[in-house]
Amino acid sequence: MIGNMKRIINLCNGPYTDEADFKKAFLLQMRKRFRGVTFFEIENEKEDGMPDILAASYGQPAVFTELKFIREDGKAVFQPTQPLWYKINAKLRIQIIAWDSRNRTVVWIDPAYVVRKKELRIDVPLEIKEEIEI
Repeated sequence: MIGNMKRIINLCNGPYTDEADFKKAFLLQMRKRFRGVTFFEIENEKEDGMPDILAASYGQPAVFTELKFIREDGKAVFQPTQPLWYKINAKLRIQIIAWDSRNRTVVWIDPAYVVRKKELRIDVPLEIKEEIEI
């Protein structure tokens, strides 16, 4: 599924006003394109830091996806518990996908980068590992 992300990301062409707006459009495109995959929106109060979406399909590894919104100042807000969750669960397939409001593109952020930058508190300046043009 991750290999097909570029196609999906190209369809999420925004602009979006906030993370909730981006999440709604992203899930709509994912559900349209991947009919054999079930997407669970996770609002988990028992396990702090867990990503927003779990994608599961019979016989395939599950993928956790965290969606973020990069503000005009180049920062995305991560809860203090999120980098720890990424670190503890590093063997799982975790991806962070963000709408960058500065240049209106969708970008992929390496969870390991967020873990390394956790000492910057909640606002994590982003070093984009891969930028996908819309």
